[in-house]
Amino acid sequence: MPSTIVDVFAAAGVTPDGVVPWLAPVPAREPGVYVVALTIETASLTAALAQIPLDDHALGSLLARPQLRVNGQPPTREALAARFAACWLPDEVIVYIGLSSRPLRERLREYYVTPLGAARPHAGGWFVKTLDVPLYVHYAPTPAFAAAEQAMLDAFAAATSPPTRARLHDPARPIPYANLRWVGHGRKRHGIDGARD
Repeated sequence: MPSTIVDVFAAAGVTPDGVVPWLAPVPAREPGVYVVALTIETASLTAALAQIPLDDHALGSLLARPQLRVNGQPPTREALAARFAACWLPDEVIVYIGLSSRPLRERLREYYVTPLGAARPHAGGWFVKTLDVPLYVHYAPTPAFAAAEQAMLDAFAAATSPPTRARLHDPARPIPYANLRWVGHGRKRHGIDGARD
């Protein structure tokens, strides 16, 4: 069964401390973990979207990069959109699970201000920037941030529904849409290269 926000935090033994809209400051000044989601509701799956809400401007920005490749070939807009869609989990509300070894407030601010395609200050999870939909950041301070993130990703992957796993471009790594690595399981094989500096 797909994962609610409270499910993945519980798998790590932590409780969400709060939620803010995407781009709003996170007040937490401690290290910890966070979830970027389609909903403010921690125990609901009703905000899941069957179709990926891609940002057409983001697609255009990526396509303007001469080095962009999908499976080694310069992509059309349709091919690029199709590849992002093949990474989307249509019955899930969680888009990204992350950690911060520094204050959550600082790490999320870096995430917000990193342009699509930039290598710094927060290049991970750049798939989030391809979406055109309201997002929310749920956060939980914890000194055991690395173990917590691992437990959250493991729980999410274990709960991915078989139909969703089967439709993914990389069914061996059924992690949230914008997570591109899973410790112990390698990087997501999405086949998109040249999207980042």
